[in-house]
Amino acid sequence: MSKYVVEDGVPIPKSVRKGRALAPDSFCGILRSMEVGQSVFRAGTLSTTRQMAYMILGKGGFACRTVEGGVRVWRLK
Repeated sequence: MSKYVVEDGVPIPKSVRKGRALAPDSFCGILRSMEVGQSVFRAGTLSTTRQMAYMILGKGGFACRTVEGGVRVWRLK
């Protein structure tokens, strides 16, 4: 007997994250509030920081560089 059950007709629930406001002091909130030319430092990995910046600022909207102790993100657009 299989532990997986295939079912039909189960509706997809609405996304919990959709439309959720970002705290202004969160990293994502900071990215949104930045103006072109500004930068912010984050103690973390390059890949995680890049993913977060891409989700908020989009392709070409930012540049990330590894610096001592973490990553710095610049807003380009």
